Amino acid sequence: ELQKLRQELLSEREHGESAAAKRAVAGLTQRLAQMEQLHLGGHEALSEAERKHRDLEMSREYAELRHRDAEEAVGRLQQAKGAEEQARRELEARHLAVLQSHSSDKRALE
Repeated sequence: ELQKLRQELLSEREHGESAAAKRAVAGLTQRLAQMEQLHLGGHEALSEAERKHRDLEMSREYAELRHRDAEEAVGRLQQAKGAEEQARRELEARHLAVLQSHSSDKRALE
């Protein structure tokens, strides 16, 4: 009978340790699943950040092209403005020459 009690006690101990081990394994398994979920979330966040970075790079490149186009347009506008100013001066000079010639002709007729 003593032997039987010892056997039951050992069995309970083994069973108890087994239950504790099972609980520990279950806890570790749950923690591992949480860590894997966090890891996947990190990968998703990184992928999203990389996509946003690529989008921003493309936007920056597009803005740089538009800026260069605008600078070239300003240069052409300044050239056209300079040519217009030169043409206006030449026209004024011709007009003045015509007025002077007309005045000279008028004096000659008087």
